[in-house]
Amino acid sequence: MQGHLPMTQSYRDMLSEPMTFTLFPDSRGALAADSLAGLSVGDALGAQFFVPGVTADALPPGPWPWTDDTEEACCLVATLAEGDFDRDGLRAAVKIQNRELAAYELGCGARAMAQDTVPFALWVAARYLDDYPSAVAACLDAGGDVDTTCAIAGGVVAAYTGTAGIPPGWLAAREPLPDWLQVTH
Repeated sequence: MQGHLPMTQSYRDMLSEPMTFTLFPDSRGALAADSLAGLSVGDALGAQFFVPGVTADALPPGPWPWTDDTEEACCLVATLAEGDFDRDGLRAAVKIQNRELAAYELGCGARAMAQDTVPFALWVAARYLDDYPSAVAACLDAGGDVDTTCAIAGGVVAAYTGTAGIPPGWLAAREPLPDWLQVTH
């Protein structure tokens, strides 16, 4: 493949070693809150594009209801606030060395499930890490399950930019998060 650089042995070794760092509870809570804000805005905005006639130039007035993507993220944030979650699946994935085995074990998009949305959404987040509106626009332009891809990419980007990266009008138009969720900055 033209332009493809071969992986050096030392780089391969780095990929097999888990990256570790410590997030203190206050930092973890702030990142989770920012990520949830970005995820829920992306989810609610993306869901608007399932309504006929909605375009980026003609967004409907709020509130924009969020979907099950935000509900699931709220449950995850609540679980994290209670302590920690089981990381065994992530630790197992790091140990997979073979591309074919990784595709089989982790999925490669052939099953038309989360594996079809997550890789693309993370690709978008990596390309637009400091530009929330552009990340969401890239997901909208691609089509497909736009509420989910906007949610995932938006959550990652907002964890990086903070809520300041989310356009204030979009944040204000999003349906409020559930009352049972205690999110603090």
